Amino acid sequence: MSSLTINKSSISDLLEILKKVSANTQRDYTFFKIENNNILIRSISNPMVFKYTLKEDLGIKASLDLFDFIKFLEMSIIYDNIEIKDSKNTILIKTEKNKIKLSKKEEYDFSDIDDLLDRKEYAGTIRLEDIDGILSICRNFNYGKSKDRSLSDRVRFDKGDCVATDGAFMLIFPIQFESSINLNVSDLPKILKVFQDINDNINIYKVDNWNIFESGNIYYFTPQMEDSFPNYKSVFPDIKEYNSITINRNIFRDIIKEIDSMMWVGLKTENNDLVIYYVEDNRIEIENRIELLQKNGVDINIKMNPRKLYSILEFLDNDSVNIFYNPSNPSKSPVFIKDESSRNCLIMCLSM
Repeated sequence: MSSLTINKSSISDLLEILKKVSANTQRDYTFFKIENNNILIRSISNPMVFKYTLKEDLGIKASLDLFDFIKFLEMSIIYDNIEIKDSKNTILIKTEKNKIKLSKKEEYDFSDIDDLLDRKEYAGTIRLEDIDGILSICRNFNYGKSKDRSLSDRVRFDKGDCVATDGAFMLIFPIQFESSINLNVSDLPKILKVFQDINDNINIYKVDNWNIFESGNIYYFTPQMEDSFPNYKSVFPDIKEYNSITINRNIFRDIIKEIDSMMWVGLKTENNDLVIYYVEDNRIEIENRIELLQKNGVDINIKMNPRKLYSILEFLDNDSVNIFYNPSNPSKSPVFIKDESSRNCLIMCLSM
């Protein structure tokens, strides 16, 4: 029997990361293993693999029940130190006042993880704040409702571009990417949760049927989705030929935020103003006017979904925003919202 004493800070760090990962798993379909200073978790029902390297070696090599182990850590966090003893069939954990015995579970083979990490290929790098921004827009997409599932459940990182679409809205912005991967939208909040305290960029790798997200001492595996995605570049025209207006983003965003999300918001230009209105009971209700910072071309008159429009304006981070539209059809054609900030993104919006 081996024995080791670990301090409160190590317990706290371990508990925090395990609670984040366990939130995405189900007890009956989750395998958990401690191997010296490595934490290994695999979820079958919600495919995921997780590897975390501890700062302190626990001196344990055992497969345990993840949720029982978390429960124990929550109980022991009030003590300055705990002692862990590893025997053949059990793990004995002693605090100043309690002794807890955890039964070892049947050994689960995690040997493929090291092989996958050895063979991984670098795909690109993304900032956590950009994942958060992508998710904020995707939450307002019609995910799960599109008849074309290739449009409704994935984000594509494509050799310098990040693309998300539900068929009516499409977001594209530059990222540092050398390869192409498809990521399930439902994985975005899980990645945010696991890496939320990491003050660094996240490196993304791919190997076999996995995407691997890595930062610091954390590896998070998610399944790759089938490699199909609409040819998004074919629907983006050369907006240099389009007319445009420029408005203050913050004022525009705050006005849109107050409009009922069940209505359609109308945008039209009159003289040097952008008029923001909505239709209720077949009556046009004028809401606000914003002075245009710049206008190039004919007047525009379009209707859009205010909830989606607000999520786009919230995602952008420049003081001003540019809206581009086709001068030959300024009331029905798609409009393109462009951000000239560090994100430098372009968003296609189908008007109603």
